[in-house]
Amino acid sequence: MKTTLIRTFLDTRRQPLTTSAETASLLDELCRQAPEFCAGVLADATTHATQKAQLLAGLVCADADGQRIAQALRRLADNELLQVLDGLRQRRVNGRRARELGLRALLGHERLAELAANHRLRLVRLLKHLLGERTWSSVRRFLEIASPEGDRFLHAKVLRFAADTSKTREALCFLAGLGFDALEPARRPWLVVPWLKKPEKAKFELRSPALRQSAAARRSLEAGEGMPRETLYGIRGTYHRQAPSKLVRRLSAPQPRQGRLDGALTAAFKEALTGGNGPASFADVVAKVTAARVPAVDLSASVVLDLSGSAVSSGERLYHPAALGLALVGLLEQRVARVNVFQVGGSALLDGRRLPRPQGPTDLAAAVLQAASTTPEAILVVTDGYENFRQGDVAQVLDGLGRLGLTAAVYQVVPVFTAAEDLSRRRLGENFPVVPVDHESTVGELTARLLLAQEPEELSSATLRSVEDLLFGGV
Repeated sequence: MKTTLIRTFLDTRRQPLTTSAETASLLDELCRQAPEFCAGVLADATTHATQKAQLLAGLVCADADGQRIAQALRRLADNELLQVLDGLRQRRVNGRRARELGLRALLGHERLAELAANHRLRLVRLLKHLLGERTWSSVRRFLEIASPEGDRFLHAKVLRFAADTSKTREALCFLAGLGFDALEPARRPWLVVPWLKKPEKAKFELRSPALRQSAAARRSLEAGEGMPRETLYGIRGTYHRQAPSKLVRRLSAPQPRQGRLDGALTAAFKEALTGGNGPASFADVVAKVTAARVPAVDLSASVVLDLSGSAVSSGERLYHPAALGLALVGLLEQRVARVNVFQVGGSALLDGRRLPRPQGPTDLAAAVLQAASTTPEAILVVTDGYENFRQGDVAQVLDGLGRLGLTAAVYQVVPVFTAAEDLSRRRLGENFPVVPVDHESTVGELTARLLLAQEPEELSSATLRSVEDLLFGGV
């Protein structure tokens, strides 16, 4: 496998699939050459859902562990899981392996009842695609009319993928529209199969609270109080079109604003910078929060850390760029054998008695020159991207160093508050990638990039396993 294949994937994995025509072919090639790696990507929170959908379609034809793929899919949030699985339908992939992977991920899900209650139409559409229209109709018929032949059919087609057969059967009855009869028996007629002499009607009883509430909301919208707003709007549009929208807003579950969850080290640096625990040094904060560990990567790296005045930020982002940058440096020093830090701005040096506070101009170009003079294998420029000392100098310096034979990989690492921030005007140059970092856990990706920086053109299987551990194993 080519090392550039993994590097390119890391550079583009945060972007929607539609932003690059070459990304789809890159992902397909990645599935062919590293299917086990791609199975780990499916559960990765950083990779965009549209790219995961493309990877899943590629893994259908690859020799990857289906159980591992299903487990990775079940770790996704509900909406993302359905979006990724729906990629099979959009790409018209419904062979035997696609069917088994999709059904194992859906019917073996521990929260299948909640998925069915909140996303019924999407699940029915997926099941129709995976099973086929005729097979889904047969599943509905045999769920409705009990028979030994029907039980064997259901087990062969759907129930063998279930973690709990009784709960899965109940969810399937609800998806087939049969669960509604438990609350409204006279609503739909029974189907009669001609070749069954005495068809026996199955008795349906919804035991799952989520399914009972969803079925009851179809009869009375008020019964759906506390359900997700999107689900209630769907029920209203089909069964209660005269109900006002404000009723849905009143009944739907509250949507509290999600507060930011910083990593432990980032939070400690924020508290120290705001004076929460009095004076502290960089080393003291790192030692107090994290335990010493053996470096995972044996190489040398230079880190240019921007602690200029712009790293203070303001409002709810107060000290976030500086604290996250300091946390990344502290974690990198534990994971990489040799790390040289070149500080830009700040009230003191990192190795001093006091923790440096952001201040001063952003003279990144001079620090990059110093970092390059140590002949590292990679250079990380940790900055918010506001080069307010001499705009454009970093790009010119790196261009000049490249002409002089600089071979070190260079990355601009931007501590961001949210992953949705626009960095188009905060790039230091076009010739090296920009890596947005919104949490200190992304240090695994940075370490993986450093590991790939020293790898030759052909990537070894051992290095690929190390990269996988760094990206998905929390190393």
